[in-house]
Amino acid sequence: MFSHTTSLAQALPLRKQLEAKAIKGVQFEQDYCDDIELVVPGLDSPEQRKAFQKEADVSNVPVSFEAPEEQRGNARGEVSAVFGRVPTLKRASQLQNDIAVKGWRESDLVRVGLHDWKVLVRHLPSSVESSFAAEAKGGGYRVSFES
Repeated sequence: MFSHTTSLAQALPLRKQLEAKAIKGVQFEQDYCDDIELVVPGLDSPEQRKAFQKEADVSNVPVSFEAPEEQRGNARGEVSAVFGRVPTLKRASQLQNDIAVKGWRESDLVRVGLHDWKVLVRHLPSSVESSFAAEAKGGGYRVSFES
């Protein structure tokens, strides 16, 4: 996933920019929170994601990966690290790209309200909250946790 936009008119120029950087196969996907994502489908295995991530890094393109809808909920004993809450989809998408560049490649955007978006990393064992918070702080982020 490269970006979230609110309209196709915003997504089209972004796809052209990606294609200019040799990123092929970018498609549009209507997401559950009614935004449009720029994605390359079929990158489901860890090996495929890692290979694609390397290609994107060479092109200096931030890329992140979302879990499928059915895998979004945390299991018992897991928490989500919330990297931030922001008022616009554009800012949430930028934050998601920023944390991807710093190593948190698997993340999600959640629409909480009309002007309230959060960026989070799911499926963390609750036992690692302290160490994860310290790691995030080292990257310049203050995270909170939710079940």
